[in-house]
Amino acid sequence: MYFNGVNEKENKWFFSCSNARCGTKSCTSHYIRAVVLESLVWHYTQKVIALVTRYEAYFRSIMEQKLQAEGDTILKTKRRQLEKAEKRIQELDRLFVRTYEDNVSGKLSDERFAVMSRGYEEEQQGLKEDVEILRQEIEVQERQIQNIDLFIERVKK
Repeated sequence: MYFNGVNEKENKWFFSCSNARCGTKSCTSHYIRAVVLESLVWHYTQKVIALVTRYEAYFRSIMEQKLQAEGDTILKTKRRQLEKAEKRIQELDRLFVRTYEDNVSGKLSDERFAVMSRGYEEEQQGLKEDVEILRQEIEVQERQIQNIDLFIERVKK
């Protein structure tokens, strides 16, 4: 949806469909006025606030169950990926040392050593970046339960 402002004084702001606006013909021209959208968002926000304040324990248990179901599989997958990447980083360290030793002993030419070591270093750098991202994603996933508590506190305020 694209935001459009016709006249600031008359408060005729609206959101229009981007597909219709671009002429893709995959969508007919439709829009929603900003005041209507704001009132709908406020209405549903009030409903969530009422639900949380009246049935806090129920809301908490439902959210925890949902997060548990989604989080367990996601966490397991991410932890497996993290473990695999860390093992590969260690393996690349060993391969680099072995390649260096082969180069020093004359089993491997300097040119071939340079190509192989560059490849190992590039792969290892990519894996280190992946490991950092996975660690952050795991941390975020583990904090989801704390986020429920924070959400409930904010709703109460």
